[in-house]
Amino acid sequence: MPTSRVSAMLGFSVVASARGICPTSLPPYSSEPSPFGWPVTPSEWEFAHPECWAEKYPACGGHRQSPMDIRLNVPGACNSSTWEGHTLDDRIHYKVLPGRPTVYLSKYMRAASVVGDLGSLVLKSAAGDVEFVAVQAYLTAGSLHTVNGQGADAELLVVHKPKGAPDGLSGSVVVSVRFRATGWDRSQLFDQMGITTTAADEGPKWRAPGSVDIGSIVVAAARKAFYSYDGSVPVPPCSETVRYIVLEEEQPVHLDQVAALKDLLTTHTGHFLKRPAVSRSGHGECRVIAAQSLSFEALATSDFAPQCSSSPIDASVGNANRMLPRQSAASLMAYKLADHVTVSRSDYAVEVAGDFGGLMLNGRLFEAKKILIRPVAQHTFNGTRHVAELIVQNSLFGESFGVAHRRLEEETSATEDEDPDDAEDAVEAGIHHGPHEVMLSVPFKLGRQSPLLLAMGLGNNEHASAIRSGNAYDMRQTAINLAADLAASTSQPWYWYSGGPIAPGVCPAWGVKWMLFQEPLEMSLEQLNALVVPISGMDSTTLPRHMLAQLFANAVPAEAVEEQGWVGEAPICSAGEQQSPIDIPTASISKVGEDNFLAKASWKPVRGLRLVNEGSHLSMTSKQFGYFTVKAGPNGYPKFYQLVDIRLRMPSEHMINGKQFAAELQMVHKNQKTVLAFEDKDVVIASFLFDLGEESALLRQLLPSTLPMKEGQ
Repeated sequence: MPTSRVSAMLGFSVVASARGICPTSLPPYSSEPSPFGWPVTPSEWEFAHPECWAEKYPACGGHRQSPMDIRLNVPGACNSSTWEGHTLDDRIHYKVLPGRPTVYLSKYMRAASVVGDLGSLVLKSAAGDVEFVAVQAYLTAGSLHTVNGQGADAELLVVHKPKGAPDGLSGSVVVSVRFRATGWDRSQLFDQMGITTTAADEGPKWRAPGSVDIGSIVVAAARKAFYSYDGSVPVPPCSETVRYIVLEEEQPVHLDQVAALKDLLTTHTGHFLKRPAVSRSGHGECRVIAAQSLSFEALATSDFAPQCSSSPIDASVGNANRMLPRQSAASLMAYKLADHVTVSRSDYAVEVAGDFGGLMLNGRLFEAKKILIRPVAQHTFNGTRHVAELIVQNSLFGESFGVAHRRLEEETSATEDEDPDDAEDAVEAGIHHGPHEVMLSVPFKLGRQSPLLLAMGLGNNEHASAIRSGNAYDMRQTAINLAADLAASTSQPWYWYSGGPIAPGVCPAWGVKWMLFQEPLEMSLEQLNALVVPISGMDSTTLPRHMLAQLFANAVPAEAVEEQGWVGEAPICSAGEQQSPIDIPTASISKVGEDNFLAKASWKPVRGLRLVNEGSHLSMTSKQFGYFTVKAGPNGYPKFYQLVDIRLRMPSEHMINGKQFAAELQMVHKNQKTVLAFEDKDVVIASFLFDLGEESALLRQLLPSTLPMKEGQ
């Protein structure tokens, strides 16, 4: 997000940083999962400096932040609330956690927590009742919310996600119960969770002395008034996707119990103080507070979403198409050893540039020149999100050769032929005609150190410092072989779909093809924390989209790589056994002859030729090029093949040992029946392959300084 916007959202964050208050060099992530759905929690922030949060997490400077001061019936312009008259206690269906559940002390929330099936809560939306399941409860000393500026001695937060949803990232509900300390009444919940002065000796987690009943506390308070408002996660990344229901009736707790909780939090989480409640009228607005309201509507999420919205997805693997013949991912890989890479960072990922080989898909080579490692996976599988995602960017070989020429051609076409309104609509939609890319995606989970990431320098303190500073570095004499290094994942089931990019920008008309691998590799927390990028993984992650295209299991559809396939044109094109072009594996050549092709050629120099753009290639035709001879037929008499067409294709159609070349010059000869008649079905094509290097004297003769722009010119 641009700095100007961050400053506008929370102007003092920049001032605080300038004064040297804001913390620096903190690790980006903690291994503690977020109660709202992230597999890890952000940690480049401190409770002591909430004024600095928006500098790293822009949403923390938003207009719907939490906790909030529930200011009611106080003189002033922003003091009223809407009244809907509903009751809450009959909408709560909480359960008792049986046995002796584990109680955790959360550094992320600075609270004691229990996790499990806590029951459900039913609210209302425009479409009818909406059920939320309670998945976690947090008990903290000192309240987050205040009412008319008055805090409480403790607060219980019950976190809910929509029923059937994998997490609460698209919208959560938090029910808040506040406590008032006295010298005589004890809280059963504190006792049930084992909040005692001796619990601190057991470490950051312990077994509760018995079952834990959240519901009895909440229902007791829910019989009285309650207030609802749209807010945020109360700690970074401060996503504004939470609906709060704050119960007015305070529940009793003993002073000793509060003191014990404070002691626990101070010992194991650093302190018990948290973000102060924000003003209801901050940013010049009066936020809506609804009294006795059961309403819930989906809240707006991050505006990071790219312009084309078909990626990322949640891969529901049970619904994948499994009708196509199974292909092993290894059979599609033409990856090779890279011994020199350059590592840098973008706004969203650590990028590794090198020559990694590529993918061979339906006869097309897609070169792998870049690897991206993103903190927090974009794609999910059956709702499961992992801590990171490695993406190999494979681009259609040869496409970059003519980028400037195609851009000029598109500009000319738009000027001369296209409806200007259509062109403007395409620009507004972010659509353009390239590139053609296939992304190979592998998730990571926390565990052992990854040898692959280590070969990229991730896990080395010196290189981590370079990434944090935004400096690139080279890894020489390294050994990165994607086929081998990713095998633990790529040997397992995989899925193909046609989607789009996952970063802001334009959307190619061809879309982006994705190969998703479900089995995660392992990476250490140190390696995850080496992914220090300007925009955190939480802020750069777009929630999965509804599938707009079909998900295929373990197969690349025949039409997936071709914009216009040949299916139906001629059956032999797909069923024939002697089709061209081919990849020539030199190790499998069955016969080596002694003929000299050029000795048989009688080609002649020709002037005044016309170069024509045929769409798929450049062509020059003439009957004056000459011929070559071969011995053929039962009597061994020579046959004469006239050179009638010279075609230049970029990149090459043929490959040798899986390598595609920059260009292929095809000399098309036809059998000469008579001086002027040729056999169209008796053709010999001589192909010459060109690699990048010095200028070709031959191609310099063939190609004019200005190439024909359009087909037919």
